[in-house]
Amino acid sequence: MATEKHLERAKVLAEATCFARNLSNVRASIATPCWMEEQVRKLCDTHKDLIREIRVVKGETLLSERMGLFHAVGRAAQSEPRLVAVHY
Repeated sequence: MATEKHLERAKVLAEATCFARNLSNVRASIATPCWMEEQVRKLCDTHKDLIREIRVVKGETLLSERMGLFHAVGRAAQSEPRLVAVHY
């Protein structure tokens, strides 16, 4: 039934929102850019039917795409800075 499908999608999106909020509370010594990407990919793997694309922009590419803030915040980490965009 369409209503059940919409309800399930809304539930998954709400869970993803809580997931993202919880990720932001993880200590920086653990939550490196690489670790963050891994966590997002794990979540997306469990909901492959809803995900259209995962786009990752890393390192100097952030600067060429005018995402200097992401680069500035992440460049002190052990792994190169990155932006993970999930399209659903």
